[in-house]
Amino acid sequence: MRIIAFVLLEVSIPFLLHAIGTCDGDKSCVGRAYTGSVATGQNHHYVNVTPSPSLRNITSQMTVELWVNATRQSGGKVIIAGIWGPYSDDNDVWILSISPSDELTFEVNGPQNRGSLDNTIARTAFGSVYGRWVHVAATFDAGNVRLYLDGVLRDSAYNAQYPATRLRQPQNPASALKIGSMNGFFDSPQHRAFVGQLDEIRI
Repeated sequence: MRIIAFVLLEVSIPFLLHAIGTCDGDKSCVGRAYTGSVATGQNHHYVNVTPSPSLRNITSQMTVELWVNATRQSGGKVIIAGIWGPYSDDNDVWILSISPSDELTFEVNGPQNRGSLDNTIARTAFGSVYGRWVHVAATFDAGNVRLYLDGVLRDSAYNAQYPATRLRQPQNPASALKIGSMNGFFDSPQHRAFVGQLDEIRI
């Protein structure tokens, strides 16, 4: 599994700083996707990404993209990735998840401290793609969120009452990006860690 951070630098001519992953030219990487198989309990599977300035400095624009091969779980909300929690709205930034009704959701928390009222959420049906690889991309652009499956825009959203003009900066600077789980994961039927495979994760 590769996690690559992209940083948009604004100078006289905006450009994208792109790091070439070692696996792009190394065929021995094939078959090394992240695999999660334990969805609940203290030993549930996930990846904890060390907080870094490149992630903290993303404020007004962001793209998250990855390949997903999900196993359907009944019941709770399945967490794919994000910086979310624990416990408080103050540490919720963004989250990509699958709802109990089989909707893929991309949720961004607004900076106004209004609980879920200032969140902006894009959704799309996901039930038909379980058990196979699908490319997921989610974007945030100064209040607008968009969700794509296999390169096709499936939903976009804007919270006119509480626009999220920038991503929230977590109150706890140690809040980590988690793959397959979230900060303050609750061992309850309401939340489940991701089961299946994830690959080529890019932010």
